[in-house]
Order: sequence, then C-alpha cells, then structure tokens
Amino acid sequence: MYAIVTETFGKFMKLKTKNGEIVIRSKKSVPKEGISVELKSSGNADFFGKIIAGPSKKLPSLKFLVFAEKISKKKQHIVSIAFFLEELKERLKINNEIINIIKKYVEIGEVNEEMKTIGSYLNALSGKFGLRSYQNSLVFTNRETGEFEIYTEDNTIKGVVRGNSIEIILKKIPEDIELLKTSLEKHFTFVSIKKEGMENGIYA
Repeated sequence: MYAIVTETFGKFMKLKTKNGEIVIRSKKSVPKEGISVELKSSGNADFFGKIIAGPSKKLPSLKFLVFAEKISKKKQHIVSIAFFLEELKERLKINNEIINIIKKYVEIGEVNEEMKTIGSYLNALSGKFGLRSYQNSLVFTNRETGEFEIYTEDNTIKGVVRGNSIEIILKKIPEDIELLKTSLEKHFTFVSIKKEGMENGIYA
C-alpha cells in the first residue's frame, strides 16, 4: 500500500492512506512532505517505523501527537490527548513544564487536592475537549458533540449523550451491567448499551 507524507516533525511523519491518516515514528530519516512511500507489514522497505496513531479520518497536528506520546505511551490515549492539547494551547503555552504536569496528572489521577486542582484548571482552559484522570480510568469528552471515551484498566467505553438519551459501546460487557443500566436510567430517559462490534444493543 502506498501513502503520501503530509507532515513531518523530527523522526515522526503523518501519512495519508486509503484507510485514513496515520502517524509513524521512523528509525531513519523521514521523507519530505509530498513524497509517496510504500507501507509494508513485512519484508524490505525504505524505512522502518512504528504506528503511534491512526488510521483515522482526521488526526490532530503532528506536533501535538508527538507531545501526547510523551504524556502517555498507550496508543488509544494519544489522539484524544493531542486534541486536548491543541485546544489548550489557545489559552496556555504548551512547553515541557506543562507536558510534565499533564503527564503526572494522567499517571496519578485525581487522588488528592493538588491533582484535583490541576484537573479543574486544565479543563477550564481546554475549550471543547475535556480530560479527566482518576486512579483507574482516563476520561475524554467532546463538549460540543456530547461524545466521550473512558479507558479503564480492563475495558474501553465509548458513547454519546444527546439530550435525554445516552448510547454506550463497551469493549466487553461487565458483570454489573444491570447496575450500570439502572444507574444511567436515573439520569436519562433512553439508555442504549452495546458491545463493540455488535449491531444490536444488549439493552435498549
């Protein structure tokens, strides 16, 4: 498969493929923007690299994806953190000090008053995106669309809130699913809970 280099930053490059945008960290010098490169999963190639984000229809600026990788090495976190940083930079200078503060916040979570204050401060400045870190989970929200993502140690929860309805898609169904449904019904008229990859909901 061939792809076009659309953006570069140090050893990182963003590529446009037929499946969407991806970001690769290369062990060799990256090609110039506009160059077409061949992507291979095995065999000889012009360069060797690791995909750190994508494929996705639209990825954040490469600079902020690189910053995000410094904050979390988990691929599922990187894109959301990068979008969060892009919004944050409109009101706060993103430098190594801020990156280290956010890294500590993401790793530790809101376990004390200091971390809660940091979380509230960052989210007050982050525009349409939200990021909350707790001891066992990381929560991303899009305040404009009502979409959210929750990453726990053993599950991924994605969903959207629209008025008095909520739709949730789980990577795996937990044992206390009935408790979750009952809790949500206290706040929403319509609750839909689905397992990832299933067309029909488990509950409606």
